[in-house]
Amino acid sequence: MAKTATKEKKTKPKTIKMGFDSKVVDMLKRLGKPFRMEITNSTIKIIKEDGDKYILSAKDLSFKSLAFIKNVKNDGLRYDNFLALKLSNPVDFYKWQGCKCLAIDTNWGANLRGLPFVRAKDINYFRWNNISEGVYYDIVEIDVNNAYWNKALEMGVISPATYIKGLNDMEKMDRLIGLGSLATITEKYQYEPETGQIRHTGRKVNEFTRNIFFNIAKRIDNLISGIFEKAGTNNVVFYWVDALFCRTYAVDFIKAEFEAQGIETKTKIIQSMNVYQKGREKKVCILETKTKHETYTDFEQRFFSIPPPIEKRLEFMKEMFSETLANIPVTPQRTQIEIDKIIEREKYGDDVPF
Repeated sequence: MAKTATKEKKTKPKTIKMGFDSKVVDMLKRLGKPFRMEITNSTIKIIKEDGDKYILSAKDLSFKSLAFIKNVKNDGLRYDNFLALKLSNPVDFYKWQGCKCLAIDTNWGANLRGLPFVRAKDINYFRWNNISEGVYYDIVEIDVNNAYWNKALEMGVISPATYIKGLNDMEKMDRLIGLGSLATITEKYQYEPETGQIRHTGRKVNEFTRNIFFNIAKRIDNLISGIFEKAGTNNVVFYWVDALFCRTYAVDFIKAEFEAQGIETKTKIIQSMNVYQKGREKKVCILETKTKHETYTDFEQRFFSIPPPIEKRLEFMKEMFSETLANIPVTPQRTQIEIDKIIEREKYGDDVPF
């Protein structure tokens, strides 16, 4: 009886998730096999020759979170098609938008190339008023409800399905990282077993989606900065992304300002705020109630750094580099031009804070 040929079953490449502290790179180098790396703020992706991938996550992101973040980025890549639909067939666009309660921004151009160009340095993700060291007991946190997420839907950057999934199934950090991925800069590397070196092979950045994110962020910045300035230096301590920390007697005024613009907020009572000096910068420790039980209360601490003025930061960096270069000769890998670029990045910003 003739033998029938059987097809060899192909093994599907595996994806393995690990923490940032994983020693997988050292392991692969010992095996002497080439591999590629793609590094962003949140993840390191290592791709082997056989297609297997290791994903090292800085924020312990789950597969569910990683898939959601990719979906948000794909929505951003399709954004130009949504705008074209909006202009060519408004009825279908409003059906796609599927959320009558949210106003559609009608001031946008025919395509994303018509968006204003926004740089990272044009956005204040956080601002501080001058505050003395000490412990404060009259601080309240006012959060803008889903500020970035609502703005992304309003502008048509994400679909209603992604918007609803983000609110119902995902954490706030997943939503922020998802939108931040539109501005991601990916550094690419290749390990070469012959030399034992990891070589930088290029940088991947989508200026198209990057500018989408910065336009979202700039609108949120304009909103919160305006209220921050209107409230006055004695009433507001600082804001961080979409949370504003103010004195108790300023809460009603600030909430009214948000409400006048149709923005929903929620408040959190802060148990205490400790401002102290550590090294060259001030630190802030926020103590707030996490969970109340019948016989005890769980508290949670959050820490923030108050950066020194930009002139001071540049001065510190120049000192740091001069100390380093005193013992290390300037080489093609560490030229003065490279140092200047690093200082310039510190001054103007290069990426998003989440």
